[in-house]
Amino acid sequence: MKRVLLLLVLLQLFTGCASMNYEAQHESMKSDPNSSGAPRVFEGDIPFESARKVALFTEKRLPRGISLNEEQEIRVSPGSEYEVVEKVYLKIPFINNPYISNGTLWFYSYRPEEGWRKPFCHWQVPLHWVTLGLWSIVPLSWPCRVSIFNIYFSDSSDTKKDRFYLLQQGLKAEALRKKGDAVISVFLTPESQSASGYVLRKRRR
Repeated sequence: MKRVLLLLVLLQLFTGCASMNYEAQHESMKSDPNSSGAPRVFEGDIPFESARKVALFTEKRLPRGISLNEEQEIRVSPGSEYEVVEKVYLKIPFINNPYISNGTLWFYSYRPEEGWRKPFCHWQVPLHWVTLGLWSIVPLSWPCRVSIFNIYFSDSSDTKKDRFYLLQQGLKAEALRKKGDAVISVFLTPESQSASGYVLRKRRR
């Protein structure tokens, strides 16, 4: 029995090739007659490739006419070519408990670039329940999991599975969701487990 438990732990550590995904919360920063004003939550369901034209700015490289104070609150001058649309917060939902929701014991929200995993993996979730997790031994389940190494090590050998890559590209994707032209990332470093940013849209002249 001890050997079986050890094998399960090792499989959880060393197997899993699914990419991490994020959860985004949008907070409106401009009056919108069609908005209730309540924050909205979205899964990371926008392909990163579709947001490649969205400009990404950082705290140290801001567009002209925009500044951040010590509390990282944004200030926009009348002469700026941008207006602020929303503030967005990104987090990796299972970062504190990967065993519960990294694709084995619950229906994971796979990246749209890996959409084939949903039909391949979601039917396997009940098998993990009825076998008390022993289904993890079956190689068929390995592509359904997010490797714990990709979660906790920011220098993963696969850049597209790094937290930094996920959060950086996720900010651009969420800007695209709101028809933004750019996004400013705040407090985003390679060690970050979450991120926030401001969605910008070019002013109509």
